[in-house]
Parts: sequence; C-alpha cells; structure tokens
Amino acid sequence: ETDCGTQGGGRSAIYLEDTFARMDTLSISQNSYGAFLRSSSGWLTNSTINTRCNAIDTNSHKTTNDYNHTFVVSDNTITPAEGAGITAYDGAIVLAERNTISGSSDGSGFGIRSAKVTINNNIIGPIEGWNGLWIYGESDVSAENNTIMNTGKEPVLIGEYHHKDQGWNVPGPSKARLYFANNVVTN
Repeated sequence: ETDCGTQGGGRSAIYLEDTFARMDTLSISQNSYGAFLRSSSGWLTNSTINTRCNAIDTNSHKTTNDYNHTFVVSDNTITPAEGAGITAYDGAIVLAERNTISGSSDGSGFGIRSAKVTINNNIIGPIEGWNGLWIYGESDVSAENNTIMNTGKEPVLIGEYHHKDQGWNVPGPSKARLYFANNVVTN
C-alpha cells in the first residue's frame, strides 16, 4: 500500500495540467489522492471523494489571455483518511462552498499557502490531525458562514508560529490575510 508524501508512490485519480474542466457527480474512492490541478481551473461539484492522502490539491491557476480563472469546489463530501481535504498552493485561486470535509488524521481541512481562497458555507470537521484552516505564505483568505468543529489542533491557524522551535522545519512568517466572519467554531 502506498504512503502519502512525495516519495510515497501514490497517484491522483485525476491529474490536470493547464486545463479548464468541469467535473460533476464524481465518486473517487480507494485511491491515494483524489484530484490534482496544476495551473488549472474550472468546477468540481456534487461529488464524493474518499482518499487516503489529500483529496483535492490545487497548485496555481488557469490563465487565458490576461484573465485569471477560479477553481470552484462546491457541494462535495470530502473525506481523506490522512491528508488534507483541500489544498490551495502557489497562486491557486479557489472558491470552496457548501462542502463537508472530515477525517484528515495527519492533515488539515484546508491547507493554504500563497493563494487566494474564498471559503463559504462549509462544514469542516471533525478533523483528527491538525487544523480546520491552516493558512501560511502570502495568502488572501475570506471565510464566512462556515462551521469548524472538533479539530485536533487549532481550528484556524494563520501563519507559522513554530518557525523558531527546535525540531520543526517550517517556513518563516509572511504576510497572510484572513477575513473571518459569521463562522461557528466549536471544539
């Protein structure tokens, strides 16, 4: 059985690069990773994603001419056993709405690094591993009307406070912004 991580050998059920796609009513299960989008955008809606590692990974976004496209993730049930529910890294532009995200025994509901993400009306939790939202790098995040519950660590972590702690290999502080309104947070 494959492990999560760069040397783990697992593969994504869906791998898109420099693509604009509409994915609707998918069922992804018994796979290491769910969907991986590099320089891609579009929609992933009305789907069920049960993976061992990260369920939905986004890295950068699709650009046509001078227009930057958004990747819309809505109305899904997302349950990674170990990894993150949704990642948005390195210039990704993501709108996540009306999703239910749980599991993540060694991850967070959302992992966001140097991206622009809007998170509205989601149920995040229980998250067994880390955070409901983990935001670092130069990120701009808006989170409204979500329920974040039963997280293993902080429900919302913006920045990286372990940067000077011995034994931690994490990035130093950077400019990250969060608009956080009308959310319910319980632990």
